[in-house]
Amino acid sequence: MPIIGTDVFYWFQKFLGLTAALCFFIWAANAGARRAFLNLVERLDNARKARVILLALAAFSVWTFLLPILRHKAFQSHTLELGILTNVSWNFLQGKGFYDPVMHVQNYLGDHWQPVLALMAPVFWFWRNAAALIVIQSLGLVAGGIMVYRLSQKILSQRSWAILVAAMYFLSAPMHAINRFDFHPEFLAVPLIVAGYSMAYRKLWWKAFFCFAALWLVKEDMAIVAAAIGSQFVLCAKESRRFGILMITGSAFVLGVVIFVLMPLFLDHATPTHLARYANLGTSWPEIFKKILLKPHFVLFEMVGHRAFWQGLKNMILPFLGLPLLSPASFWSAIVLAWLPHALSSYAPQRELAGQYAAAFLPILTIGSAHAIKKLLEANGGVFRVVGAWLRQTTAWPLLAVVISQWSFTVSRYFSPIDPARLDVLNELVRLVPKEGTVCAQSDLGPHLAFRQELTQFPDISQAQFIALDINGNKWPLSDEEYGQRVQNLETDHFYELLYNKEGARLYRKIAGTGADGKTSNKE
Repeated sequence: MPIIGTDVFYWFQKFLGLTAALCFFIWAANAGARRAFLNLVERLDNARKARVILLALAAFSVWTFLLPILRHKAFQSHTLELGILTNVSWNFLQGKGFYDPVMHVQNYLGDHWQPVLALMAPVFWFWRNAAALIVIQSLGLVAGGIMVYRLSQKILSQRSWAILVAAMYFLSAPMHAINRFDFHPEFLAVPLIVAGYSMAYRKLWWKAFFCFAALWLVKEDMAIVAAAIGSQFVLCAKESRRFGILMITGSAFVLGVVIFVLMPLFLDHATPTHLARYANLGTSWPEIFKKILLKPHFVLFEMVGHRAFWQGLKNMILPFLGLPLLSPASFWSAIVLAWLPHALSSYAPQRELAGQYAAAFLPILTIGSAHAIKKLLEANGGVFRVVGAWLRQTTAWPLLAVVISQWSFTVSRYFSPIDPARLDVLNELVRLVPKEGTVCAQSDLGPHLAFRQELTQFPDISQAQFIALDINGNKWPLSDEEYGQRVQNLETDHFYELLYNKEGARLYRKIAGTGADGKTSNKE
């Protein structure tokens, strides 16, 4: 019997979306249905509307953000990234800096500039569980949605339109792409960017600056996002031009210091992770810059010649009904400049804006949609006049139905069903591993065996006292054939003994007396 709740959300979204689409078509085709619906809405006073909004938002938030925790409990989270970032944060609390045992990296900041992990690490003093990071991520996304709603009310001056914008945020594919991802500090870009826009809207420039500048601590490429947002304020109005220039220059300086000074200082292997993502353009920054400047046609082909580029474009435009395309030109500068580093990457998930890569674009596109709706509502001439007149007459409700209906086609399953009996077996396996032992774990077991000095991912067994495997689980980074061969080698290995073997869950222990490298034995 599958665990309760694993697939309910998936089918619920399909039912809700298709029902909303059917209601919309009935509403559009029948004048009586339109009058009845609008009369029903008008009967609700503002207090009742507010209560309905809050209850719906609370119910949706609790259910949606409970799903990643259920996925983790169902052993469908992974060592990369959740296991790595849990151990890096834990080692920071233990006074070992940003040590990453999984990838054998002495300082994780050399791979990714994410000092913000130090601010999240204290949560493990209160709850020693990798799921704590998932909870923080979910709370951050909920906070971002609430701030989007409040800012949209100020921009559009109508609660119904603010509801629509908030619904676009919560139902959008980018939001769920971030929420489905195990964990990555880039989620912090969502509340920080919305908070920055909110402060700028109120002309609280220094508070806005600190909100956007906080992006510099989230990840190295977030400085590019901050500079892109600065370009928007340069183009927006004279009163914000100085603020925009400050954001651009500050972000450019920070990016240069981080990329060319701090990260190389902490790096303990040959090729930086961020540089390897642009191997299609060159093997060093001077070579990459030279190719961009001297061979722009080659760079352009590198961008548009891959399916992942168009997938990323679709992931930005479709979830917001194309509204960001109607945003003021200043929003174009923020979107295009922030997107360019991802579009040039040779890493397909980055080009597609999959998972955490959507974090910076979710708030920019959502707020851009709010400004586009305002532009349509205020249009008195030109090509937008007819659409604007229709929107003013109908309010946001038909568009809300469209948003919900397209949601049914953009959000996929959060995780696969799993038998509760299998969960019991995997939990028993985890309990058998000593908390202080060095462990090599399969990808889906790694996050559950974190909080230890040494944790590696199978097949890296060189330093492992224990090896935890899930034969029926995620075998990444090995193929099925490679994985089967490695397990077969363990069966004939004279240095490890099998302690536990039940329904595909296996635990091996290094035999006393064998060397640290597993290749020698004092008994021989």
